[in-house]
Order: sequence, then C-alpha cells, then structure tokens
Amino acid sequence: MLHVITNHNRNAYAAQLNDSFRVRHKVFVDGLGWEDLRQPDGREIDQFDTDDAIHLVFLNEEDRVVGGSRLLPTTQPHLLSEVFPHLASARPLPIGTDVFEWTRFYVSGSEGKSPRDNKISRMIMCGLLEYCLDHGIDTLSAVAEPIWIPRFFRLGWNPEPLGIPTQHKGQRIMGLKLTVSEQALEKTRKGIKTKTSILQR
Repeated sequence: MLHVITNHNRNAYAAQLNDSFRVRHKVFVDGLGWEDLRQPDGREIDQFDTDDAIHLVFLNEEDRVVGGSRLLPTTQPHLLSEVFPHLASARPLPIGTDVFEWTRFYVSGSEGKSPRDNKISRMIMCGLLEYCLDHGIDTLSAVAEPIWIPRFFRLGWNPEPLGIPTQHKGQRIMGLKLTVSEQALEKTRKGIKTKTSILQR
C-alpha cells in the first residue's frame, strides 16, 4: 500500500520516513551519482524536505519501503522554482494552491536508471493520482527525462513541456506540466489490473 506521510503524522511514520531517505540515497546518490547530495548517514535529504513536503511511501508486507515519491506545494519554494526555473522557458511555471510539484519518484532496485514501468512504479503512480483527486490537486509539475512524455500520453496524464530539454548530471531533463484526472487514474490502473485503491486512507 502507498502511505501518505505529512507533518501531522510524521512521528507515527518516523522509521518508514528514515527508511525512505535511505532508499532515496541508494537510488539517487549511489545509483545516479548525485554526489552533491551524498551524506555520511546514508540518507538523501534536500532543502525541500520541509514540514510542507508530502511523502508518499510504498510499503511491502514487511513494512519496508520499496518505493515512493514526494509532493511539494508550488506556493512554497520547490525544485522548479528554485533550482530549475530555466526549464520553464516556453510556458509560465505552474503555481497555485491546486498545483503541486511531483518529485523524487523512486523504486528500490532501480539504482542508476529511472523507475521502470513495472507494477510497483505503476501502483505508486495510481496512489499519487488518488491522493491528488482526494485533495483537489488537478495539476502536477515535474522535472523528468523526455522519455517519460510518451508514457504519460499513453496513461492519459496529458504532459505539456514547459521548455526544451537540457543536460544535467549526465541526464537529459525537462520541465513538465501534468493533468490529474479520473481518466488518467483509470488508464494507469489498467497496467496493474486492479480497480481497488492503492492508497492507505
């Protein structure tokens, strides 16, 4: 199940949140080589992991983190506004109370590459959409590799590039605007053959 960790329940999920930071370190630092984020304690935490951050963590049957993601309110400083504003060279940066930035999408074992389109990653995406639909979030912004554009189109997320791709840390990345909808959730669910909720409510 995909669990939502916010400032309100952070204490109850302290162990799982720390576990998620360690998995992030393995994926992004050890795997993708983001050396500027390397930490001696093996936890990948950046300046946006504040009280406003919403952590979505996928737990297996042993309550271990095997994947997850993060949502940031765009009305607060976030990755696109502070680090990658140049990725929104063609369209205005999406900002609003109903717009959240989707970042730090990871799956354990995907070190060195983007999350594959497998069952766990698809379940995380379903839970993400469920959370957004539950909370009136109708738009997501994201920094992603261009390879995700056709995937998002197939899943009904209606990706809109915010600018042209650029090279960063050995990867081609770009800013995207994504649409949250019931149709996107329905199409994303098809890949995992379930109509039941992925989100732990």
